[in-house]
Amino acid sequence: MAKKKKSSNESGIRELVWVDPKTIDDNPMNWREHPTRQKQAIGASIKANGWAGTLIFNETTGRLVDGHARKDVAIKAGVKSVPVLLGNWTEEQEKHLLATLDPLTAMAETDADALQRLTESLEEDEEHLKDVEENERKILSRLTKELDAYAYDVRIGDQKKSMLPKQVVVKEDPEDPVEPRDDSIYDTEYDENAIFLSTNPWGIPDLLPDMFCDVLPTEVWNRDPDFNVKDPGAVYCHSARSFPSDREGGILMFYTEDWRFESVWNDTVGQMEKFIDEDWTALGPPAYSYWWDWPFAVQIHNIYRCRWLQRFWQEAGIPVIPHLYWDNTDASFEWGIATLPTNIPIVSVESRTIQRHGAYWKRFNEGIEATISLISPENILIYGGGEADNKSYMRKLPGGTNYILMNSYMGARRKQMEKNKKSKK
Repeated sequence: MAKKKKSSNESGIRELVWVDPKTIDDNPMNWREHPTRQKQAIGASIKANGWAGTLIFNETTGRLVDGHARKDVAIKAGVKSVPVLLGNWTEEQEKHLLATLDPLTAMAETDADALQRLTESLEEDEEHLKDVEENERKILSRLTKELDAYAYDVRIGDQKKSMLPKQVVVKEDPEDPVEPRDDSIYDTEYDENAIFLSTNPWGIPDLLPDMFCDVLPTEVWNRDPDFNVKDPGAVYCHSARSFPSDREGGILMFYTEDWRFESVWNDTVGQMEKFIDEDWTALGPPAYSYWWDWPFAVQIHNIYRCRWLQRFWQEAGIPVIPHLYWDNTDASFEWGIATLPTNIPIVSVESRTIQRHGAYWKRFNEGIEATISLISPENILIYGGGEADNKSYMRKLPGGTNYILMNSYMGARRKQMEKNKKSKK
């Protein structure tokens, strides 16, 4: 949209129009960042409820004042026109509006009782979501649950009534008080002691249904110089560092000895920030061991650690692939599988450590059948399932889903080394 001369001496809103969002440029001074989770929630709300908010455009400067996220969501969804409030403000007024619109809204305090009554009513009446796609329905339902949990925390005094953003902490630099300051003074604060929402009896954290990896894993990096390091679905084993310097994306898996990735639990923030810097497409599960003869407390603790870390990574904007757990008891399907959301794009399990015995493979298949029945994943990645000594068992897998049978890193490495030997002869 082009800027226009002021039509009035008075500042403020002039009229409402519908405009193609692609014709509206972002304001270069906009300071608000909109993470993927927020944009997905905005898109889901628009699909479920229609437009309940507008973009605000300053005709004086030809710049957007508010609604950057709504504009991006609309463009991605292919929406041809969005509601825009046209107004006239001076450049100084525009800067003030940019700086204060969102913080002024966030200063509102929360009536915890009223919010809980509202969220309880929403949970009881989901009729208005009947025509909304499954993914959007999950996003809105999760948002309702999180608001309900927030209201409870306000009531017991664990949260402030004002929902001002808490995740960004500004550290003043006494050595250099002159603006502009270096961006490095802005640090993101993560709560390594967070207790995430759990809707199951065992306290295993719920994973966010909108933050799962939907890029299909392809093959495991095996140090082959011809390996496609540009493939976002390429799989890398955590214990096989260092990785190619020209790697782009990729999925980091932790299917190795527990001690090799114990650091992701002992240094949650530091390791997570490293994963962000490394720019992975997604993170696989930190699949802590779950031996059948271990005490239940140890088993459930390792499932808890796996899910807590994945939820922690999701909160930081990193998509994940969850891991399946079960043992020789049918009860284990409830806490190791049914605690995951339904219709996940990809879940994974390891087959390398299964003994070469028919009874174990029978139980493996029963766990896969339970997975398909309970959570209906679109794909099941079997790490180690592509190796030669597993192929006869893989042919007996139950139907009802798509399988990705993948070599382990060591299996792929052995294969590559055998290939190198043959080429030298």
